[in-house]
Amino acid sequence: MESHIKSRQTSKLFMMVWAGICFATCIGCQADLPENGLKKNFKNPPNEYRIIQYGEPTPRWLETIKKYGIGGCMAFFHNELRDPSHPKYQDPAHIDPMLNAAKGNGVQVWLADDYGYPSGMAGGKVVGENPEYEVRSLVRFVVDGTGRKPVSFEIPKDLERIVSAVLCPLENGDIDVAHGQVIPVSETRQVRAEGIDGEWRLSVFTLKIRQRDSQAQSTMEQFGHSGRYPDLMNGAAMKRFIELSHARLAEAVGEGFASKVKGFYTNEPNLMQLHWDWNTPGAYAYLPWSAGLPQRFMQMHGYDLLPVLDALYEGEGMECRRIRMHFHQTVADLLTESFARQIRDWCAARGVLSSGHFLLNEYLSMHVASYGDLMKFVSEFDIPALDIGIPNPDRIETFPYQQTRFFSSVAAWKERGEVICLLDPIIAGGGLRRLSPDLPLVQNSANMAFLHGANQMSSYFPLEPKETETEKANGYTPEEYRALNEYIGRISLLLRGARRETSVALYYPIAMFQADYKPSNLFWNQVVPMHQERQQAW
Repeated sequence: MESHIKSRQTSKLFMMVWAGICFATCIGCQADLPENGLKKNFKNPPNEYRIIQYGEPTPRWLETIKKYGIGGCMAFFHNELRDPSHPKYQDPAHIDPMLNAAKGNGVQVWLADDYGYPSGMAGGKVVGENPEYEVRSLVRFVVDGTGRKPVSFEIPKDLERIVSAVLCPLENGDIDVAHGQVIPVSETRQVRAEGIDGEWRLSVFTLKIRQRDSQAQSTMEQFGHSGRYPDLMNGAAMKRFIELSHARLAEAVGEGFASKVKGFYTNEPNLMQLHWDWNTPGAYAYLPWSAGLPQRFMQMHGYDLLPVLDALYEGEGMECRRIRMHFHQTVADLLTESFARQIRDWCAARGVLSSGHFLLNEYLSMHVASYGDLMKFVSEFDIPALDIGIPNPDRIETFPYQQTRFFSSVAAWKERGEVICLLDPIIAGGGLRRLSPDLPLVQNSANMAFLHGANQMSSYFPLEPKETETEKANGYTPEEYRALNEYIGRISLLLRGARRETSVALYYPIAMFQADYKPSNLFWNQVVPMHQERQQAW
């Protein structure tokens, strides 16, 4: 290979990881493979163990797959989901012939469900058809006062309506959540109340339609969608998402769908509550909200959420922490049922699998902010998956490769045989100007993902050189990339089906992070440091 790493420390780490993988393999699964079959497959790994490369199985791409030794493809048929009047529309009738050709060439095919990134919006059609499905956020306003005097508050024009209002006593400036009184609200935009003896705080909880400064809006131009994101906790909205994406693609394929498609792959769906602008703070701090949330909270925890909403924003006592933990548990339950389980059930009924990777999965605080409880959410997918960066040599020794363990742990918990890892050249400091990392760097990230439990790799590395004002890729020769596929295929072959035997378990401290987490109006990379001391200690 032409590419190489000059760092002696990196080469040493590479060899240590390879030795660890070989040892784990020897105790894991070699005994389960027939000797002749193992030798044959090790020399020339079958496609199911090689890299899943992003791209549609056109005749030209199938030739490229064969030339570069690739095993499968991740197909994005979003132009086939557009309205016929759209200039980028393509006829869905050509999908089935492509999948037939892929099947004939022994190429496994995954269908990406993101018509517009992140997944969940079907190009904005879910919300376009029914605006009530659009994602909303809970926003709090407070008015402090003293004594029994009238108080009123009218919400700003950019807020939709009032959800609830609560009057709480203040003790030395701290809110007394246990003695909060829910104030009857007869108007959608204004609340009127009378104070109580001593110091008090009136909290007005409102809804904000998330049509600005969200991750979904940040990708509108790049992916050609409306930016209108649905409430993933709304089961009816997600049912419609499946109908507009999964079902339409399955219909285009028709008979024999499960024999041509391995599964559907989702791309970073999330609660869409983070402020997505790194230049300026947001006007509000957001928390997830859905119409069914108060009722589910009562069912799960046995008390009313509305009188204690203030605890989601302030308070360090055990009672406030318990309420925050219960809130995020409820969010995770609704999200998992509505999105992950509904997709898995739909796929299972048609004989295909569900998988996908998720947003900012290395940070436990983001497990809460974007999913309520990420491991619970992931547990309802057939194949847990993640994306992992490819750091340059100066970051290798401190890079958080162990994030793979969240997903391999789910696989062990749910007795699933595969864990997919997307080798992502952009994250981890690579950026758009280094889309073709040196192959030893790619192998290092793959090794570390294997070490921590992954056993299938995917990627979107450009195979041929290209350069624009914003992007640069050197590409790879067919010989280089075929060697990479054989390398990855051999390790995947040995690890697929292996079971990790260990006498030590590490507790997943999601309850602590749920209890810690309070909403912020800052970009995620300013929120994460607030929780990093906890994560580093863990």
